[in-house]
Amino acid sequence: MTSNSLRFLLSNRLKGKSFLKIVWLEVESWIVQLFGWIPGNIGFVLRTFCYKFLLKKLRGFSFIQVNVRIVEARNIEIGTNFSVNSGTYLNGIGGISIGDNVLIGPNVVISSGEHPIFLVEFPILFQEPQRKKISICSGAWVGANVVIMPGVTIGEGAVIAANAVVTKSVGMNEIWGGVPARFIQLRSTMGLAKP
Repeated sequence: MTSNSLRFLLSNRLKGKSFLKIVWLEVESWIVQLFGWIPGNIGFVLRTFCYKFLLKKLRGFSFIQVNVRIVEARNIEIGTNFSVNSGTYLNGIGGISIGDNVLIGPNVVISSGEHPIFLVEFPILFQEPQRKKISICSGAWVGANVVIMPGVTIGEGAVIAANAVVTKSVGMNEIWGGVPARFIQLRSTMGLAKP
């Protein structure tokens, strides 16, 4: 990479970001690295405390496993009883809203930004990402290794099967799976005893 390319890349990455935002992102990264690896209940407590400070909103207690990576945390809102497994990556560049009692499996990618690919005049690396909010409603379960694309809404009580790539919004109590993810069936309450 030439020095001009490097200068252009850095100036583009920093464009529109204030000094305070750059410092904040650096602090966020350090806090995640310091507390992200601590195992057990002590780790859950420390990460909940840290993310109450970093996230836009975190209501109640959360079960954030080790090695969860959260970027642009100030654009992420999370409800109560949030549980996310290790290896998951959340990028809040375009905003992420997660409801109450949401369960997210391991190695899930939830990124609310994407790179434009149709502006051929500039390399993709140098283009400003497009921001599209992701919403995951209360009671949803996102299985292992799922990818949720920008702009998607996962409805209340929905289930996303392992290894799915979700490119379209999912309705309430729907089960989706596959690549790209498609509707499989509705969740049923038949045969379940009421509490």
